Amino acid sequence: MRYFLILILSVALNAQSTNPPKKHHHIPWGPIIRGTLHFTATAMDVQGTQRCLHELPIPGCVEANPLMPEKAWQAWTLNMSITGASTLLDFENWKNHRKFGWITPVEGITEHTVGAVTGWTK
Repeated sequence: MRYFLILILSVALNAQSTNPPKKHHHIPWGPIIRGTLHFTATAMDVQGTQRCLHELPIPGCVEANPLMPEKAWQAWTLNMSITGASTLLDFENWKNHRKFGWITPVEGITEHTVGAVTGWTK
């Protein structure tokens, strides 16, 4: 009888220990907020620049980046692609617990905010 109880106890303990631990899901608020701000600043910058260049004939209105294409669809495609890559990089850095992963999106947010605010005139 004693061996039977030990057998049952060992089977119960082994069955209990083989269950995987529950994973606690954590929402990555940092990358979500930074990505949202980055996409918003990019949209404001691109739309403001395109409006200034094509819709409003404001004298002295120029694109500050000489590598940026002049057509609207090309500017949107290029800017949103780079912003998306930066957001994915930020999420990967957050997932791998890298300390300075926030630098890339914060630089993009700063750059596009300055472009949206000061990009209308020379």
